[in-house]
Amino acid sequence: MDRALDGAGALFWLMPAAPAASSPYEAYVTASIRGADAVARHAVPRVVIVSALGRGSQIYAGHVSASHAMEDLFRSTGAHVRALAVPTFMGNLLRQTASIRDGVVCGTLPAGFTMPWIATKDIAAILTDVLGTPVRYEPGDRAAVKRFLLSRGFSEAMAQSMIDMDLAGERGVNNALPRTAARTTPTTFRAFAEESIKPALAGRAAPGAVG
Repeated sequence: MDRALDGAGALFWLMPAAPAASSPYEAYVTASIRGADAVARHAVPRVVIVSALGRGSQIYAGHVSASHAMEDLFRSTGAHVRALAVPTFMGNLLRQTASIRDGVVCGTLPAGFTMPWIATKDIAAILTDVLGTPVRYEPGDRAAVKRFLLSRGFSEAMAQSMIDMDLAGERGVNNALPRTAARTTPTTFRAFAEESIKPALAGRAAPGAVG
């Protein structure tokens, strides 16, 4: 960090969540202390952080709440901090390529629930239109999701944090800010389905895909 920030005018901070951490706060806040210390030590004037929606909602949201605490850590350095409060990534659906091929999109939120990126009921409708085959939304089981995460090496705390984040989404943590043109990105879900999901189902690499 000292070598990277010596004379630097800005820092871009993207903290991956360590699945085996003892808590989401260890994964986001404790792991960022060295970065924040280096920012203060080198008087880096600007920091850009990838964070999450829901700040100020007063809803505990696992990973999301920890990312907000990470923001506060960097703000305490005196640097000008810009947090990119991003919603759920459309790209997460690429993990479901096999089930989408069978006509199913799975999730643990209610089928008609609306989130900033798109309503889950609309996801299935758009995929049906783009792919030319029926795709339905199938409600999942949070307990089963947690068991799966534990089987993949997640600690109990980090697996539960994922569930807490999902529950907070259902409670509206991602809908705290009204949607405006300034807060709306240009890529529609239909465009994402055409450019990424459809090629993935066909076994072709999507433009810009990372292997």
